Amino acid sequence: MAAVEIPISEQHAFLDLAKAFEWDKLKHRIDMNPALVSVQPSGREGALRWSALHQAAYGGSADMVNYLLRKHAVPEALTSDGKTPLEVAKTAEVKAILRTFMSTPEVHRLMSDPGVGKLSKSPKCTKKLVKHSKASVMKVAKAKKKVKQINKTVAKGQRAKALVYSGRYVRTSGGLKKETLTKNKKGKIVSARKQALSKIVAFNNIKRWLEAFKQAREDLGIKGFVPVKKGSALYAATRKIYDSHSRS
Repeated sequence: MAAVEIPISEQHAFLDLAKAFEWDKLKHRIDMNPALVSVQPSGREGALRWSALHQAAYGGSADMVNYLLRKHAVPEALTSDGKTPLEVAKTAEVKAILRTFMSTPEVHRLMSDPGVGKLSKSPKCTKKLVKHSKASVMKVAKAKKKVKQINKTVAKGQRAKALVYSGRYVRTSGGLKKETLTKNKKGKIVSARKQALSKIVAFNNIKRWLEAFKQAREDLGIKGFVPVKKGSALYAATRKIYDSHSRS
């Protein structure tokens, strides 16, 4: 199946997995339908969504970036504001992988092609390319070694909370750790403390009305469910008690 034949809903579902860094599920989708690897449907406002390679580069997953490149993901893909996966990458390791791939595309695409045997046996591969590829591999290896020495503790940017919640970083720049984060009803990662405070504030906004409603039911002798319709006796009694408490 070609990318244009894939239903838009399926493309969005695929990119939602990439946005949530669900790499195992993403690999399964690609294995089932390789044409998904570089899809970029338009979002609600008409802007192009980030490709899976953009999300893997932003999330700092070197393994997933390598996997997507082997599956022929397009490293030159652009976001709606003209950024490539290399430009949104957050780690030196991922940047080195993308730079190496883009600087020697012939070598790496031959290496990623399962139909080609050893690189040295390919008719398209000259000794110069083999030498270049070995140097590139060494460059990536050095970059990986350097990144391992960097203390990956602080996550920054718009998705810092999601990166910490997924366990990739220890804390955000604001000091939030995984145990202080939670998911809200919309699936967004937020501060657990702020969420709890917002619930308290929301309840305090209707607390006096609930107390007035309860008092009005007792005064009118109402039992069981009775809707508070505007203009009804229950509504009028509740409003009267509520307004008197507000003035006091």
